Amino acid sequence: MIEQARILVVDDEDLMRIGVQRILSRAGYAVTEAASAQQALDTLRQQRFELVITDLQMPGMDGFELLQELKQRGSQLPVLMLTGHGSMETVVQALRHGVNDFLAKPYQPEELLSIVEREVARYRRSLPPGATAELGVQVPVSDLERLDQLLAELRAEISARCVLLVEGNGSVIASKGALQEINVGALAALVAGDFAATVGIASLIGESDAFKLNYHEGKTYNVYSAQIIPGVFLLIIFSQEIKLGVVMYYARQVLEDAQGILKRAAAASPPRPDAPALPPVPAPVPAPSEPCVAATLNAPPQATPPSPAPEPEPEPANQELFSLDQMITSGLLDPGLLDSLDEQFKKLWGE
Repeated sequence: MIEQARILVVDDEDLMRIGVQRILSRAGYAVTEAASAQQALDTLRQQRFELVITDLQMPGMDGFELLQELKQRGSQLPVLMLTGHGSMETVVQALRHGVNDFLAKPYQPEELLSIVEREVARYRRSLPPGATAELGVQVPVSDLERLDQLLAELRAEISARCVLLVEGNGSVIASKGALQEINVGALAALVAGDFAATVGIASLIGESDAFKLNYHEGKTYNVYSAQIIPGVFLLIIFSQEIKLGVVMYYARQVLEDAQGILKRAAAASPPRPDAPALPPVPAPVPAPSEPCVAATLNAPPQATPPSPAPEPEPEPANQELFSLDQMITSGLLDPGLLDSLDEQFKKLWGE
């Protein structure tokens, strides 16, 4: 059994829901209950799980509609569906909707536990390298509704295929549009890595921060991404017919509004342990007068004079930046590379 996997159980019947909860809790799983599909969606906005177990027949939104809503939001969570109305037609329909497995009532506890262990293990293996299932920024429901509205309006204005707010750990905060066949978790992790890499690039040209946006042009779709707050990104996938300038124009106000919402949420959220590490600024080359450590390794032991009282350390300064001349002089940057870049920029800008 996988220790402390988090599971959401959705069923409108109290006895059935409590029964599943007791089976899983005794096996060591952390279980949260929801009495309706809508309550489940609200819970999924606030907490991160590794499996959803839902009843099929429920008043209001049923299990199929819950599954469709999860897929529309780009969720990669495995879903196990329980029903007392099992038939081959129902099983086929559930599989077509993307359900991971199907269990007809009544069932043996061993059957349930076997499927749960398998699906949780499969989900954990599917996470991108460096990603976790932890929720980073916890956004209140009222603010999530505002973010949903901002994304819906942005998608309509630029006719984007999809618009997402994602975290670098693969979590989707909000999304609008067609997300089928997109591994959103992996995409979010790659976007976060892309922005982390720009810190090193920016430092080499004297910028103190990473570049605020990235753009990738494909044959069918283009991808625009912008960092809203550290670790949280706006991601827009749009067709070739839409100009980048139009996307940037309409995204500008969304970025401003979303930044205010997410800054408040981040201040109230626990720190993310999986935030991507940023490359450090290169350290200066030691001066020739400094003693070589290797030369002193085999030196005979000598009496150690009493150490003078340590002087108070100066206050830590801001991260040191290097001028272009310093980098060339120290050998950190090849002058020939600058000439090559200059030629490339002249061709790019048509000068």
